[in-house]
Amino acid sequence: MDAHATAPNRYLEANGIRYAYRRFGSDKGVPLLFLQHFRGGMDHWDPLVTDGLAERRSVILVDGAGVGGSSGATPDTIEAMAEDLRHFLTALDVKSLDVLGFSIGGTIAQSLVLQYPELALSDIDLVHGIISINKARVSGVDRDKTKTSEDRRVQLCPRALSVLRRHLRLRASLKAAGKIDHDHVFFLETGALFRSLHHPQVRWRKTLQSLKVRYRRPYTARQNSVSWNLMVGKNALWVAKQHSHSIATMLRAYAAWAEGTAEVDIGAIKRSMNVSEAPPVINLAVDLSVAEALQARRASTIRPTALRRHALTDCSTMEI
Repeated sequence: MDAHATAPNRYLEANGIRYAYRRFGSDKGVPLLFLQHFRGGMDHWDPLVTDGLAERRSVILVDGAGVGGSSGATPDTIEAMAEDLRHFLTALDVKSLDVLGFSIGGTIAQSLVLQYPELALSDIDLVHGIISINKARVSGVDRDKTKTSEDRRVQLCPRALSVLRRHLRLRASLKAAGKIDHDHVFFLETGALFRSLHHPQVRWRKTLQSLKVRYRRPYTARQNSVSWNLMVGKNALWVAKQHSHSIATMLRAYAAWAEGTAEVDIGAIKRSMNVSEAPPVINLAVDLSVAEALQARRASTIRPTALRRHALTDCSTMEI
């Protein structure tokens, strides 16, 4: 295994800049990126530090743009330095990592995570819109495996991905302000953890009340998600795997709402799942018959429309 002193210098082209870097250490664990002080480069790190941390993870040393062995001009702002590093990491195919910065490197590290929070969360791939589910909380107790003991990779629709990105930006700002000292994605308004389902259930009820939709238990969002994915033409096997059920169980217990689907429903569902922002809400195929819904749709050509029940899907529960 290479070490600080024996790892060769490598070069990588990214966004018009030729970066000089070294990568060494274990292939296991989340990579650790080192960012040096003002006018510092790869050789200014103490090998006792880098080699010690490389025993259980991959270590990445890099000269920033215009520094050391890298080409280009030194950026004028911290944000631009972080953006350059993001291009470098993308070219290196690093999707998540930890960052250790010293002096100005620490400021760049904070800017990097604030601008691109997906880099700091290894269970979330915002590039491809996938979240990995490999843990569970049962009766308030954290477990290191799911209820079925099988890990799942869930593909987010565009709207859910947009909501998650906004939430991660909020998380990064609260963390930078010292209000978050945990690795959980969801939390209270103060940044503190919630240990039971009481808080999200209260938010769920308030959301339904604000939308003037009859109350349904949060668990029924699974029925919406299954039904909607099937109604818009997703493969049944894919939908079953996404929700961790057999096809038979999915069709028997969760897909009942797909029966009798109207075309106006399907169009509104597709819009709700694919927009990157929450669409305006008016009555359509929820409180009205299909004929009335079609009439309402024709009368609302000035503004886009969407189903009121969009708030009940997995694609929007993260807004609650």
